[in-house]
Amino acid sequence: MKEILLVDDEDDIIWLTKKILEKEGFKVRAVKNGEKALELLREGYKPDLILLDVMMPGLSGWEICKKIKEDEKLKKIKVAIFTIRTTDEDKFISKEVGADYHIDKPFDLDEFVSTVKKLVHTATPVV
Repeated sequence: MKEILLVDDEDDIIWLTKKILEKEGFKVRAVKNGEKALELLREGYKPDLILLDVMMPGLSGWEICKKIKEDEKLKKIKVAIFTIRTTDEDKFISKEVGADYHIDKPFDLDEFVSTVKKLVHTATPVV
């Protein structure tokens, strides 16, 4: 079973996203901040994909993504920025920090599921 780490500080987003992805057969682990995500990853947790919100208390999702992609042991984990920040500049920042994809919130259900499946089941970034 493919695993997804969801990093978001909003309970309703966590609940909804988990329900959608678990229905599609994914195992979803959720944490509410980037620091906790980094802690799990550094302890050896290796999900197939990280869905990473940008605007959270503490470090932003972009800062977390950059730390993941700069770490030799973690950089191969796919990271999708998952955010309401949807401007071209926001998407550029996501790419600059090494994100493999940028998913806008709110999202179209079919497009979201399709994108997650592509990210989890391909060896190369979907960008």
